[in-house]
Amino acid sequence: MMISDSSDFFIPSKNDRSSHSAMDMQIGFKELIYSSPDSYCEIWKVDRAGRFRVYKCLKEDHRGDVVYEKLLKKEFEIGYSLSHNNICEVYSFTNLPQLGNCIEMEWVDGMSLANLLELKKLDRKTAKKIICEICDALIYIHSKQVIYRDLKPSNILITYNGGNVKLIDFGFSDTDSHSILKSPAGTRKYASPELLLDEDVDLRTDIWSVGCLIKEMSPYYKDVARRCCIRDKSKRYKNAQEVKSAIESYGIKRFSKILMVIFMIAILGGMAYYLAKPNPIEIPAISSDNQIFTETDTTSNQTIEPIDPEPIKDIKPSTKVITDPKPKQEQNSSKTENSSQEEIDEIFRQATEMFD
Repeated sequence: MMISDSSDFFIPSKNDRSSHSAMDMQIGFKELIYSSPDSYCEIWKVDRAGRFRVYKCLKEDHRGDVVYEKLLKKEFEIGYSLSHNNICEVYSFTNLPQLGNCIEMEWVDGMSLANLLELKKLDRKTAKKIICEICDALIYIHSKQVIYRDLKPSNILITYNGGNVKLIDFGFSDTDSHSILKSPAGTRKYASPELLLDEDVDLRTDIWSVGCLIKEMSPYYKDVARRCCIRDKSKRYKNAQEVKSAIESYGIKRFSKILMVIFMIAILGGMAYYLAKPNPIEIPAISSDNQIFTETDTTSNQTIEPIDPEPIKDIKPSTKVITDPKPKQEQNSSKTENSSQEEIDEIFRQATEMFD
């Protein structure tokens, strides 16, 4: 089953949403760059006084509709209050004879994150940069009491020059100060459970959406994505700063964990080797004149005192059979080796559990 990537109010409006009639792709100095049957707006690229601008306006059959006109104005008010490097800048709210009321915005020369994901050329380093810049934008807008509510790849532009994030389209965003158009809205695929069910929503609904993006962008950060997408929002990251910090330290934490495991394996392995090592048999030294010396520290200045040996007695041949103790020693050695191997196996089992 395919899930639509189009944005809409989850509680549909009673207004008619028929698609806009066909228009010429270019009208004078204006160029239509976006229009979707599921959207109530269209976007035009304009060359104005030597600089490109973007104009977002209502489709022709929605112009003059009170609900959609208020929605467009609300989007302008939210966008105009924001100023951040990773957010598309909003300049003014104006009226063009051919387009009606429009939001004049910054032109961003780049591609959407959705297009970038389709190319399958998003490496881990680039993914980390994009995720952190998305978090930077969210940290800023949340500090302004704005909830984005519609975070998805098609609403994130990546500039060709520098590969920088530009967050666009605040059409379904909401603030504490606005009293109109409070219905739950966004894109179902990226919407949090509480947003879909029209429950109390706060900034953590955007944290859920960030987790959905991370899943699509890089499997390397799956643990961070998993925590972002916990159904119980009280167990998610509290804010976008925590998500960013988790992404930035993710590789360091994993590397530190690996080093700790290696260090413990080395320490425990050394202990196991020491325990398994047989004790050496001390053999007294005998001098050339049959004198036995006690063991002393050769590095000290103490003299070595000879000990008179006992007189050698005549040794008579004996018929007693002396058994070779070697098999017993081999048996003890075998027991020691088995015990040591069990200890080493236990060490590696514990180390493997830590790594997992």
